[in-house]
Amino acid sequence: MVAASTPLEDSNGNESKHCGYYKMKVMETHQSKEITQAVTEIIEPECIIFSEKSTSYVDLKDSVKGHYTEISSTEKIRVH
Repeated sequence: MVAASTPLEDSNGNESKHCGYYKMKVMETHQSKEITQAVTEIIEPECIIFSEKSTSYVDLKDSVKGHYTEISSTEKIRVH
């Protein structure tokens, strides 16, 4: 599993990259239907999802409070 974070800023202008925990599920495919079903089962509807911009994630906005996408680049991702 690879995890990346997006800098978050609170209402006071403080930035954070904190993650409390991860939820994971082994997927048979990367098809939109399977991913949307897993999100519906695992993630609470009031959550916000940040994901890679992929056609596999197009229906997630209907399952959660917010879904924001971004195209990854080597400048945005650091490998340690």
